[in-house]
Amino acid sequence: MNGTVTRFGILGCGLAAGFHANALKNISGACLAGVYDLNKGKRLGFAAKYGCASFESLEQFAESPDIDAVCVCTPSGYHADNSVYLMEHGKALLIEKPLATTKEQAKRIVDAKERTNTAVGVVSQLRCCQDARMLKDMLSAGELGKTVSVNLTMLYHRSEEYYKDSPWHGTLGLDGGGALINQGIHGVDLVLWLLGRVKRVSAVKKTLFHNIEAEDTLSALLEFENGAIGTLCAATSVWPGQPRTLTVCGTAGTAVLTEDKLSTLVTQKSGELVDADRMTAYLSHSDPGAIPPAAHENVIRDFCDALRTGRAPISDVYDGYNAFSLIDAIYKSSLADGAPVEPEYTTKENKK
Repeated sequence: MNGTVTRFGILGCGLAAGFHANALKNISGACLAGVYDLNKGKRLGFAAKYGCASFESLEQFAESPDIDAVCVCTPSGYHADNSVYLMEHGKALLIEKPLATTKEQAKRIVDAKERTNTAVGVVSQLRCCQDARMLKDMLSAGELGKTVSVNLTMLYHRSEEYYKDSPWHGTLGLDGGGALINQGIHGVDLVLWLLGRVKRVSAVKKTLFHNIEAEDTLSALLEFENGAIGTLCAATSVWPGQPRTLTVCGTAGTAVLTEDKLSTLVTQKSGELVDADRMTAYLSHSDPGAIPPAAHENVIRDFCDALRTGRAPISDVYDGYNAFSLIDAIYKSSLADGAPVEPEYTTKENKK
């Protein structure tokens, strides 16, 4: 770092890169130093828009002494090669979701992190939301009683133009799948963070509307290690789409998290704790670009603080690995006619 300022580079100039660049403009103690993309026109245009350097090659980008950390915003299938290379050049990484598209790729990233002792975070902005943190504290304190039912609904709309404008979306090689791994992974990570590991899954997936290789509609049954059972639905095939909801029901209370806001929170002890008409700023269920600026700002602030203090980011490489592993198990079950599959999580535990 240059004094107290973390100098970021952005790798890849797609939609997610804009979220990161705009966030960095609003964070004291961080700045955007440079960008690289294989597409020369994209990187030059991006550099001009955000006032940063444009690097001519990945090698030049990775070797630059003016970059401390990199936001990895390339298509998901390139994350492993890009991340390992950058870690070997001493760069701290904040990787866009998902961590990878195959178990082998995810393991390569984890192994490289441990070999190089590099700081690695994964973008999971819902962990930074005030209401999600409130719910986590309440669950940890047992205020909802014993959790018995969990229902995660992610019924999104994505247009044909969405897939045509970025042809890697919806492919198995570069996207790793469809509605679940791309749009749904934030909800999956939230479930693991709030409720602990899922022990067993059974799933079915189909491509019902879009002309893509991967699924646009998926449902799964979940059995948690803590004994709770639940459901998960993910889609990009519906219209006009609905905000993501996570419903957690316990023996002494119920909570509904609508995107980043608690729309329902009631306990036997305290009664109603929030107003039902609380609105979320997230509109990404129907518009992939409609994510509030604060989402990525909070993630990057947390990452910068982690770099300064030496602690793990709020979502680190092991969290990213486990979220991918749960999705991988769901996909495996769907390919086996819904046969139950047990996810294979990392044995590493975060020390947050």
